[in-house]
Amino acid sequence: MKKLGILWLVSLLLLAGCSTEDDGPEGIDDSSGLSFEEQMEVDGAILDEYLAERGIDALEHESGVRYVITEEGEGETPTFNSTVVVDYEGRLLDGTAFDRAVGAQFQLSNVIVGWQIGMTLVQSGGSISLYIPSRLAYGAAGNLPT
Repeated sequence: MKKLGILWLVSLLLLAGCSTEDDGPEGIDDSSGLSFEEQMEVDGAILDEYLAERGIDALEHESGVRYVITEEGEGETPTFNSTVVVDYEGRLLDGTAFDRAVGAQFQLSNVIVGWQIGMTLVQSGGSISLYIPSRLAYGAAGNLPT
């Protein structure tokens, strides 16, 4: 297991709705009332505006995850089945930190989809900032881990 540094910025769009429709990735509880594609479009626009206002030149993965590799690694690139050790901080778009850890160990197959995608974009020893649409994180209803 190689250590990966990561600054994890998660977009959680706290939208209300009366539906519990979930046609996106398995396990995401969402009540925005929007389809997966509609919510991804809303999230993408919000993320793009956020990044533009701050002058952040992020790349966009085909999944909708935006990212900036802040430090290139030199080791292997993790896969979906990898166990990674990371330093991270999770923040809402308003800057509120909701989670952080140093030396946390995770099986990538057991974390949010945004991490599964993002962690495979950086080599061991590198650092990445992830800007994750709500449907690839904790859902538009903001179901943060407790």
